[in-house]
Amino acid sequence: MKKVVILALVALLSLASCSFMCLKKPKLKNTRWVCEYKEFVADVGNETVTVTLHFVSAKEFELEFASVMPPYPAMHMNADGTVDTMPGYTRQYSIKGTYKASRELVTLTEENGETKTLQYVADKLVSNDLSYQTLVFEKATNEYFHVLPRA
Repeated sequence: MKKVVILALVALLSLASCSFMCLKKPKLKNTRWVCEYKEFVADVGNETVTVTLHFVSAKEFELEFASVMPPYPAMHMNADGTVDTMPGYTRQYSIKGTYKASRELVTLTEENGETKTLQYVADKLVSNDLSYQTLVFEKATNEYFHVLPRA
């Protein structure tokens, strides 16, 4: 009988510890999360967009967008039959604000008061309202810190 009780307690403690591990909210302070995707631009080519979410402190975030378009052929032909090459470009901008994190949800509040949400799913942050498409962020390692130079 004692063995059954001890076995039941061990099983109960194992289940409880697994449950508590699942209830923990993600540690975001001083971490960077990166999402990179290609955007097709008609008659031009593929623009690479990198979105970096940096949790600067326990309350503040910075969301950086950078897009790179390589040089591409002009959409017209010269009289001599040649086609000029248009220069590529790079665009960058950032948004700052505060955040709150729970077990499954991170809420970003921008400086202008607008809010965005991300779901914490399988060690990734997923957002449907930062862009017209779903963005999936992965936690960045040191190799990604070069993505956007800090001003």
